[in-house]
Amino acid sequence: MIIQANQVSKSYVSSNKIAKSKKTKGNLPSTEVLKNLDLSLEAGDFIAILGASGSGKSTLLHILGGLDKPDNGKIMIANNNQWLDLYSQNENELAHLRNIYFGFIFQFHHLLPEFTALENVMMPILIKNNNNKEAKSIAEKLLYEVGLQDKLESMPANLSGGEQQRVAIARALANNPQILLADEPTGNLDSANADKFMELLNKLQSDYSLTMIIATHSEDIASAAHKRYKLAEGKLWEMPST
Repeated sequence: MIIQANQVSKSYVSSNKIAKSKKTKGNLPSTEVLKNLDLSLEAGDFIAILGASGSGKSTLLHILGGLDKPDNGKIMIANNNQWLDLYSQNENELAHLRNIYFGFIFQFHHLLPEFTALENVMMPILIKNNNNKEAKSIAEKLLYEVGLQDKLESMPANLSGGEQQRVAIARALANNPQILLADEPTGNLDSANADKFMELLNKLQSDYSLTMIIATHSEDIASAAHKRYKLAEGKLWEMPST
């Protein structure tokens, strides 16, 4: 086992509910998006989480990756042959664990617009060890692997959507993470680029022995995973294999 979610719950209060509550001077009503949810992954697993918009897919990925603290429950990660409670760490320790254990790919890429493709991929490595020569070497190798060897000095604004997402893949792999979390990574791509993206992601998942979790609303994208889960009413339900 490499990561476990144990009895994880999370609730949110929407801005509309806050505004309404202020008018009525009542208590803030909340919506529970995750309800005592459990999930366990072995090293090398590739799972897809399907669900409607607003079902909590992004929330679950953010909690698994140390980006958003659950209201209740624990996220446990395997660390040096023992279990480590992710959210029992202080902010500096949590940031360090995020940087070395997890790689993140988002729907909107989140590339830094003032930096080149190469510099964007170098950034997580520089945060980890501030070694510019090593960071450049690793970033160049990764950009070659995703087919962007001729785009190293390109700014994000001069890249297509598919190219930007490939830069995002390279950046996610920069620190050789154990777990890759992808949140609707093909949501802004046309079908041809989405297919190419998934082919590349499948190859890299195998090459790097990654544990991978992808959140998507697309049955086609989810079909590439080893296991598929449906997130509904705050719970995960394993779906039949395709």
